[in-house]
Amino acid sequence: MPKKRANGEGSIRKRKDGRWEGRYTAGIDLETGKPIAKSVLARTQRECKEKLQKAMEELEKIDTVVPDLVGKSAGEAKNAAAALSLNAMIVGNGDKVLSQIPEASGHIPKGGTIILHTDSDSNSSVKVPKFIGLTMAEVNGVASSAGLNVKFSGSELSDPSIKVSSQSIEEGKEVQAGTIIELNFVHSDDVAD
Repeated sequence: MPKKRANGEGSIRKRKDGRWEGRYTAGIDLETGKPIAKSVLARTQRECKEKLQKAMEELEKIDTVVPDLVGKSAGEAKNAAAALSLNAMIVGNGDKVLSQIPEASGHIPKGGTIILHTDSDSNSSVKVPKFIGLTMAEVNGVASSAGLNVKFSGSELSDPSIKVSSQSIEEGKEVQAGTIIELNFVHSDDVAD
């Protein structure tokens, strides 16, 4: 009987075509609440295990789980966010956090921003900028300036030559500050600016 992998280690199986597939959870879809599954393929089980481990390590370096900050004081919420390498922007003049964007349990990149609303009538919206054609470094600056969060997917994210090929919310659309925009990266040769 094959060894069962522990929670959080992903799963590995041999496909009918002879290749090995490693699957892992890359986060939670904030609209449906369902896990986002990703996979890696390899010719051997050993290679698959190595690719799976590398993919999960990359995800861990880039993303962190959004904490539940609703009900905390503004100061406590800011400190909790900072402990996870996240920024917190307080919107409103209340003492306690009434709502947050993104919601708890989602994934955002380390260094991302959580918008904390302390008034019931506080609402801040921003226009989504054009991310297509930008490098990862450029994306971080643009997203931060716009008050948005981004989620990365696509080609090897450690490669400096990758650029955004698509974005989940189109340029110019009004969204709440702190919204997560999913960006797909490919090698720069494959991007039409």
